[in-house]
Amino acid sequence: MRLNGTSDTKKRIIAISPDDMNMYTEIAKTVLHNVDLLQAEISQIMTRILKNTTIDSKQRADVGVNLTIPDIREEYSQKTNGDREDEANYRSAMHDDEMGIVAKCEAPAPFNDVSFEGTISLLCKIRIGGNWFRKLLRPKKENLTINDCAIIGESVVLLDDYNTRLIIYNKDGSNKRDIKLSSKPWCIAVINNSDVAVSFNQSYIEIIDIHKKKTNDKIVTSGDPFGISYQNELLYVVIRLQKIDVMGFTGNIIRSFPCPSSSVWYITTDSERLFLADYSQDTLYCCDMYGSVTWTFTDDKLKYPCGVTVDLTGNVYVASNSSDKVVVVSHDGEHSTELLTREDELKSPVGICFDKSNNHLLVCNTEPEYAFLYDVNHKENDMFV
Repeated sequence: MRLNGTSDTKKRIIAISPDDMNMYTEIAKTVLHNVDLLQAEISQIMTRILKNTTIDSKQRADVGVNLTIPDIREEYSQKTNGDREDEANYRSAMHDDEMGIVAKCEAPAPFNDVSFEGTISLLCKIRIGGNWFRKLLRPKKENLTINDCAIIGESVVLLDDYNTRLIIYNKDGSNKRDIKLSSKPWCIAVINNSDVAVSFNQSYIEIIDIHKKKTNDKIVTSGDPFGISYQNELLYVVIRLQKIDVMGFTGNIIRSFPCPSSSVWYITTDSERLFLADYSQDTLYCCDMYGSVTWTFTDDKLKYPCGVTVDLTGNVYVASNSSDKVVVVSHDGEHSTELLTREDELKSPVGICFDKSNNHLLVCNTEPEYAFLYDVNHKENDMFV
């Protein structure tokens, strides 16, 4: 597409030639790795431009278009210093956003509790939703509601309730792709290096291969499933916020026991224990694999706990939704600390996942602009001394 004319308000746009389209195709291959996406973007732009076009019937090749082109220099001269700073920040963010990667590793920050030994550093700050080309045009913000998240191999997976889909990125923030889901999803659990289990509000669970983008199995549950965790070839599923069903992949219930309270949503497991978050009572429960409570944890910094995950040493990480924090609780429930706060851009955090294979921690807000991937370094074998 070429522009003829001077810098006045009337421009003449020549129809896109095959050579132009070939040029855009090469750009797409190099920048987006997605030819169809770029062609769709161009088509949308041309549709908007031509919507109010007046056609000159005497010229077969040209399309007359009246465009109002503002004097950018005059507009910029009227901007305040704050406006200019915002624009500079926007352009800087756009440059870093081309592959979805906004920030890379920062210097490790020590945990802020004297009894808590370790450091945490930001590996990647991933911009969620849309693509860099759309952001360049400044469209309306994409609506998202994240319920849960997971790390599977070298990928991060976000559960988008609003758009009923899985959003998948590489760990470095690149190669965004979606998987459309069959219904409104609640929570997610990692099964192996390719499969995840997703709970739905229609009394079933699906086992989904994220690489092949296909559903392998559908498991009917005894009621609406919420939190879900996988351990020792069994699924531990919160049913109607009231009980835990321990299930095989054929849907057979191995055992069932009541939740310790009536508003448990999220669950995680290690080899010998269950951890349950009660959002209405601001309580974290530690139970054995048969539901007997071993210890409970409550604290002023734990408000509306949502996602919960556990590391190799048994320390429990909780997304405290209402206090905008990630709280870490020791394996025995005796100690705790604030690992991440609003200063780390947390705003109503809900999804959290600890990758035990390399000590990576994924955190996501409810209505996110970013997801955050951290490296957690344990000093010796225990974070609390």
